[in-house]
Amino acid sequence: MSKKLKTLLATSLITSTLFCGAFVMTPPLSVKAAPPSTSSGVNAFTDLTYLSDINWDSANTTFPSLPTQKDKSVYSLPITLNGKTYAKGIGTHASSETIYTLGKNFTNFETDIGVDSEVGNNGSVIFQVFGDGIKLYDSGVMTGATTAKTVRLNVTGIKQLKLVVTDGGDGINNDHADWANARLYNTSTYLSDTDWDSASTTFPALPTQKDKSVYSQPITLNGKTYTKGIGTHTVSETIYDLSAQFSIFRSTIGVDSEVGNNGSVVFQVFGDNVKLYDSGVMTGATTAKPISVDVTGVKKLKLVVTDAGDGLNNDHADWANARVIN
Repeated sequence: MSKKLKTLLATSLITSTLFCGAFVMTPPLSVKAAPPSTSSGVNAFTDLTYLSDINWDSANTTFPSLPTQKDKSVYSLPITLNGKTYAKGIGTHASSETIYTLGKNFTNFETDIGVDSEVGNNGSVIFQVFGDGIKLYDSGVMTGATTAKTVRLNVTGIKQLKLVVTDGGDGINNDHADWANARLYNTSTYLSDTDWDSASTTFPALPTQKDKSVYSQPITLNGKTYTKGIGTHTVSETIYDLSAQFSIFRSTIGVDSEVGNNGSVVFQVFGDNVKLYDSGVMTGATTAKPISVDVTGVKKLKLVVTDAGDGLNNDHADWANARVIN
């Protein structure tokens, strides 16, 4: 593994241990994990997904007249904790269970929890988080007078996330519970923030570049610009030493918009010389493809772009937002 990648991984692991372990409790409301970033390098946060923007597997309560809601309290008002309003989140009523399928696609879950301000100092609930049936977190009893708590959990490898609210043992009156800003994200390392082992092309006048196309322009696919990624030209190979420390490789791939509808390439991903992914032929007119490749246990990651068999004119290929997740 390159020295720089080792440093990035070590920093990521330390940060994940500090902030995404079994649980970290009761920081001030103003303290948040860093939001997903486009270019933070060490310990970048990517793939932000709010739970209220995706479908749950199920959401049930023992008070069906006040069902679980997305981006609202159970009174259909803005989610509010200790007078602070949140635009995103899950509002529910004890006792409740809300279940999501993660499919091992995320490393971190974060939320602010508490009893919604719409019931004043009333209500008493307990928040619990389960991953694949194992309890990851328990808030203890919280009332409307309790200061909201920020919860950060490591959910690496978890297939199913279950959010539970119980009634605190004294009945369900005023038990309006909020999972404010409930969100998933990944702790990632952008490949363009690390050193490759090698980067070669058969068109040396336009070498592989970090965070730029081979014309030294911003990486652009179908008119959308990316600040991070690898720009290259067929035929190319870019090799990284992962040392079996990462689980997923993700990128959005395509022919850079700087060549219009021209060019024709094939993207391939190899792990320890075994082909893990093949895009098929893509041209400048092809819609960019987001890819997610399992690289668990892979020591050497090789990113290959071929010319699709028709020569290399205009074959400007981008691995936009190329990143590895541990």
